[in-house]
Amino acid sequence: MRGNGISIRASSGSTSAGVVSQGNHVRLEDCPFCRCRLICIRSKQPDTYNELFYKCPNNVKGDPTTCGFIRSELQYEIYLRKLDAQRARWKRDCGEVEAAAAAAEESKDGEEIDGQSGEVKAQIEQMKLQIDSALGEIAKLQMQMGELKTSIMEALVVPVVCVCVGIVLVLTMLWK
Repeated sequence: MRGNGISIRASSGSTSAGVVSQGNHVRLEDCPFCRCRLICIRSKQPDTYNELFYKCPNNVKGDPTTCGFIRSELQYEIYLRKLDAQRARWKRDCGEVEAAAAAAEESKDGEEIDGQSGEVKAQIEQMKLQIDSALGEIAKLQMQMGELKTSIMEALVVPVVCVCVGIVLVLTMLWK
């Protein structure tokens, strides 16, 4: 039992906690990176002793190559609130899209939609042309960069070889 009245059910011999309860249950979501179920652990570190943390099971302390998802209890509650708000926005947006689709289906003549469709297609074609033009410019710049690298290398090779030969000559003279 924590000082704030929150009790934890944990498996015996383990630091993993299954459920945090205080009338409300803190749900364990999937890791946003690994897509596996998060786990709740109780800290045994001196600075955070007995505090709860929510982490990805693929998060290994001290190994930066593993998943980096780990949150304190407060951080995880904030994460859940943001996640809930995001899901609510998605649900609202999906409802708006469904309503627009239903309105489009109810449209008897469909001429307005066809006109908008034609405009969208024209805009898409214009964007495709702009992308093709940009890709062409990028290809030209890449060719110019290659030519520039070649000319720089050609301009530097002779002086570098001469300097190296000069150094070798000086060293052989000094060694005699």
